[in-house]
Order: sequence, then C-alpha cells, then structure tokens
Amino acid sequence: MGMQRIQSGPGTYYELMDSVGRGGFARVYRARRVSGSVSEVVCLKIPIGSEGKREVQEEARLLRAIDSDAVVRFIECVELSDGRVALALELIQGSSLAELDPARTRAAPLRAGTVAYVGARLCEALSAGNRAIAGGLVHRDVSPHNVLISRSGAVKLTDFGVARAWDRGGWTDARCIKGKLSYASPEQLLGGPLDARSDLFALGVILFQLCTGKHPFGQGSPRDKARGILMAAPPQAPPVDARVAQGILSLLARCPDERPPSPAHAAEVFSALTDATAAREELADRVSRLRPGLARCRASRQHAQTMRSLRGGAIA
Repeated sequence: MGMQRIQSGPGTYYELMDSVGRGGFARVYRARRVSGSVSEVVCLKIPIGSEGKREVQEEARLLRAIDSDAVVRFIECVELSDGRVALALELIQGSSLAELDPARTRAAPLRAGTVAYVGARLCEALSAGNRAIAGGLVHRDVSPHNVLISRSGAVKLTDFGVARAWDRGGWTDARCIKGKLSYASPEQLLGGPLDARSDLFALGVILFQLCTGKHPFGQGSPRDKARGILMAAPPQAPPVDARVAQGILSLLARCPDERPPSPAHAAEVFSALTDATAAREELADRVSRLRPGLARCRASRQHAQTMRSLRGGAIA
C-alpha cells in the first residue's frame, strides 16, 4: 500500500510515512511535507476523534506565538477532508525524556550538570510561553513524555494541547485536572488556582527522577504518587551536587510561594550550574545508546498501527 497523501493548500501536501506515537487525543506521524520544490520530514499530529477542533486551533495559536528553540517549532495547521484539523510540527529525531529515565533504562543517573541543563532548557521554554501570552500560561502537562531529546542533545518541550492561557480566561476550567497525576502540583490535584509555578513543580519531579531513578513522593500507581504528592513527607535531597539538589528541592515545595517566583528565575539558577556543551554530549550519548532491539520492536508496532489506521480510514 502506498503512502497516504494529505493535501494542504495549493502546491503543498503531506505523505504519511509511519506512526511515532499516540496520546489520549491524537496520533502522531512522521510525514514528508512537500511544498513546491521544497521537501522536509515533519511531525503531523492528527486528532483521533471528530471533536476538539477548537482545542487544536488553540494549541496552534500558542505555538505560533512562542519564540524559543526550547519549544518544538510550529509549521502550520492542516485541514483534513472530514473537517478535522491536524498540526504540522518540527520533527525531533531522537527520543522522549521518558525513554532516558534511569529507572527504565537501568543506566546510571544523569550527571548533575546535565540534569541542571535539562532544567534550564525547560524553564526557558516555560518562560518563553509566559512572555508570549498576555498574563502568561500554564502548560499543565510537563512530563517526561512531553520532553524530546534530539540526537544532538537538544531539549524541546512539546504538547501544549491542555495548556491554559490567561488571555482567554474562560477557555477551560482551571479547576479541571489536566495532564498526568504523577507530575501534577498539589494545587493542581486540589483544583486550586494555577500559575507558572505549578509547571515548575512538575519539572522538579522530572529532575528528581533523572537524578535518582525514583519518584520523589513514593512509588506505585499514578494515583499512589498523587497521594504522595499531597501527603508524603518532603523528599530528601538527591545525591548530587548540593547546589543542583537544592534547586530541585525548591521546585518541589508544596506551597507555590516557596518555589522560584517564575520559570525565568529558575532558568538563571540552573543555567549557572551547567556546562551546556558537556550536557548535550551526555544527552546525545544516552539517546544513541538506547537499546536497538527495543527501537526496532517499537518501530514494528508503530508501522503495524499505521497500516491498520490507514486501512480503517482513520485518516482522511
């Protein structure tokens, strides 16, 4: 069966190549974008159901406004023949941060300077979002699956699909829990008011895991971890450089007022604790050492899923 083609305006079309993942609301494909004589391989995010057009357009609005090389680049919205809207985004060749988790790979934890670099880059991404949107925004789903690491060690934040932008106050219910329970801030779990410091808490969980291979508030199911976030004793400092450890613990404070006041402030702290060149080299090495067998198995599953989707008419 040939590649599925999706037309997008005069002289521009997409050829679906294979599936690279699936979330709760969309499938993500590797696709070739051809526009006139220019061809590039991109990421195409296609909604699973017929609902959510407004949400996709809002994510596109946010990504279009954010100017940061720590955020995946927005290319365009693509109207499908059945009325759905897909997002064409920069394709990051590499892996998600979830695939580099020491608990999953059984590798040694990342060096403290590399953890600080990941923290600095993600804080820069969150800070760019707050600068771009009047009143700021809350990503609400900062998690390892939404952090992409390229083969050269670049760090990119993605998936602003559940972000809440304060220039559109009634867009979504601020009390509704979005994102993954294991990384939700206490105020998010309790349905309280949110601001950028809620994303900083989620970042603290990620960085703690990179240092230790463990969740800072206990193990078990996502619900068990969410209960720990609300009720467990504060975590002990991870066994890394004391300045990096203190930076991580400051993000994990249960009270938002005890966390850094903004992502920009936290970015300055972590940037001062890392060598960007050495950190990128370590991240690139970790990506290159992901088990080839696992990668082949995943690619086989994704190819089979793509073929089933195309045969079933899931993509118009």
